Amino acid sequence: MGQLFVAKAGELAAGVRCYGFDIDEASIRYANEHWPDQAQFAVAPAEHLPLADGTVDFYVSRVALPYTDIPAALTEAAA
Repeated sequence: MGQLFVAKAGELAAGVRCYGFDIDEASIRYANEHWPDQAQFAVAPAEHLPLADGTVDFYVSRVALPYTDIPAALTEAAA
């Protein structure tokens, strides 16, 4: 729901792009309504993130990983 971006926003350097993904549309809607300037939020599964390979320097999964196809989600995170 975007809480991580609110909690850590002050620790990020200016210009750092952040993305938040969840399969739950209500969570993404909430994040977009409450923190539209903190990150780009979108509905997407951890196994198929809508980002080009090699564009992410840091990846965080707070809760979702155990509920995914773990090998596929970790492969996607490392891509």
